[in-house]
Amino acid sequence: MRVIALNRRDYVGSTPFSEVELSMIRMNDVKNLRAFLKDRGREILLFLIWLIEHKGIPRAKEGGGGGLALLGWSLGNVTTLVMLAFLGEYEEELVRKVQPWLTSFIIYGELLACVQLAKHTHTPLYILRVRFSKPRIYRS
Repeated sequence: MRVIALNRRDYVGSTPFSEVELSMIRMNDVKNLRAFLKDRGREILLFLIWLIEHKGIPRAKEGGGGGLALLGWSLGNVTTLVMLAFLGEYEEELVRKVQPWLTSFIIYGELLACVQLAKHTHTPLYILRVRFSKPRIYRS
């Protein structure tokens, strides 16, 4: 197993947002915020494709092995969740490129805390097994 940690944009050590990108979230407009979030999810999707094409990640195997598991942690869950939420709106070619590899989506940390709806003293772990036709959710 190989772990690759990707910082979200505008986080310490990562690419800062441009003034245009920041203006999209400062406008307090739902349409612009939606576009901003969709773009962040697209960046995650493009990064996964880059990993597949440049780092020799083997395809997922039916009995296990190979593939990619995407994990969001704390506020980073927002970025990974929007990637999944907008999969139906991204270019079909991009989704097809990642489909044979993406096997699991892991939410680490309290899911609702990433939108400040709840705070808990424990750290639950949610795992979504991705089979683009039959998703299953496991909670620890």
